[in-house]
Amino acid sequence: MVMCSQGTGQNGKGDDLLLQYRLKAEDAPVLRLLDGIIVQGLEAGASDIHLEPGTERNRVRYRIDGVLQQAQRIPMERHAALISCVKLMAGMDIAEKRKSQDGRSQIAHSGQKIDLRISSLPTIQGEKIVIRVLDSEANQLRLEDMGFSGENMVLYRTMYKASYGLVLITGPTGSGKTTTLYATLKELNQPERNIITVEDPIEYRMEGVNQVAVNTKTGMTFANGLRSILRQDNGSSIPIQYMGRLSNRTAKCCID
Repeated sequence: MVMCSQGTGQNGKGDDLLLQYRLKAEDAPVLRLLDGIIVQGLEAGASDIHLEPGTERNRVRYRIDGVLQQAQRIPMERHAALISCVKLMAGMDIAEKRKSQDGRSQIAHSGQKIDLRISSLPTIQGEKIVIRVLDSEANQLRLEDMGFSGENMVLYRTMYKASYGLVLITGPTGSGKTTTLYATLKELNQPERNIITVEDPIEYRMEGVNQVAVNTKTGMTFANGLRSILRQDNGSSIPIQYMGRLSNRTAKCCID
């Protein structure tokens, strides 16, 4: 079973999936359904869980080893309740169905804490949900665990330890970009270094690293964040940006 909290990062308590908000008795089957979907995904080693609306049935797919695999189909009459349950779990606004939203939650499964990053997307058939599974223990991995060959490991360490330059970590979904980046941060994280990251979103919190979350509403974009970093005692600063895409403006700031 999974124990889950509502968007706060704190574990629930109980023998079943526990969401920290008031639910009607008739919602219990939906909770059990969501519990089963999440547990099945975790046990299959999924990095992402997709809940997709259709014309007649909802499709559940798991991304395993970078490949999406269909797991099950759910009657559409249960889709709205299932999506509302996930959105409540992530601290989203369940009444807002016209805009995409992002949220977080944390679960405990088999004695291990696992963070979930949840995003919603309105489609013509209903809301689509993607649950990104973030293993809370993943930031304990070392670069030696990333699968680098000996030669490439030496080359990579030479690049990221340089006092100047630009290193890009790229790859498809599920290829290990995030894990590689945080393993690199772990090696760089020394008392004599001033490490500042600009992330969208912050997936793992690291002690000793100054992590800045992108917030376009307040004007904190990647480009503005990078400019601010360069004014923060940059003689010992190591600016690191984590993003899904590199815009022309951000690329120019990096190169300048």
